[in-house]
Amino acid sequence: MQVLAVRRPCQRGTQKRATHYGDRLVCVRYRYDAAAGKRYKTVEIIIDEQRGHRRPRTPMRPSPSPRWTTSMTSMPSRSTGK
Repeated sequence: MQVLAVRRPCQRGTQKRATHYGDRLVCVRYRYDAAAGKRYKTVEIIIDEQRGHRRPRTPMRPSPSPRWTTSMTSMPSRSTGK
């Protein structure tokens, strides 16, 4: 399906839906299905509203620094093999 137009509640083509759904209306979409040869009008509405409360973010802990031991620093480097 292809979306032909998206209309906000204050735009033309949404008056009937805005009257019916009121402040719950988010948008009206006009879709076209080429295979079926049909045009659809869909609405997006708000169905639930709650007071939002976010948990406080926990600060990120810094990653631990690598612990270099004397055995790791004294290891011989690999040769390139050329």
